[in-house]
Amino acid sequence: MSNTNVKGWQSPNNLQDLAEFEDINLRILQVCQRIAESQHFHPNVILDHQAWVNISPPGASNKLHYHANCHFSGVYYVSLKAPGCGSIFFRDPRVASRMFPPPITQQTDFTAEEVRLRPEEGRMYIFPGWLEHGVEPNQSTEDRVSISFNVRAIQQAPLGRS
Repeated sequence: MSNTNVKGWQSPNNLQDLAEFEDINLRILQVCQRIAESQHFHPNVILDHQAWVNISPPGASNKLHYHANCHFSGVYYVSLKAPGCGSIFFRDPRVASRMFPPPITQQTDFTAEEVRLRPEEGRMYIFPGWLEHGVEPNQSTEDRVSISFNVRAIQQAPLGRS
């Protein structure tokens, strides 16, 4: 994954190895395990993840991007001063979907090409790694601090096979 942070800072992708982040790493894996089960992932998968810190001072943003080679991506907002900290947005990557828009009278999250969410401190947002997303510029006077992560589901060989 390339660094998509504009005017901000990202730590190395190693929070999963640091004892200070054990609680958030466990929470990430627990929530993703529940999502995997709800999506009928094979029962003998193990979840592997990488996590990193983002510090976005006033004016910083994240360019539109996606995360390859993972099943889930997400962000946990540690500290933000709303309003003005910048919404996270998700964009439908299917260019063909714009060729034949539905005959609607009002956009919904289901029909919109792009959905924006105002982040909340202490909240985790998880989405498919292939979903294009970004974060608007931080227009507050304080740093926006978050932890981002990627999770892969790795299928283990059945018992008795290697």
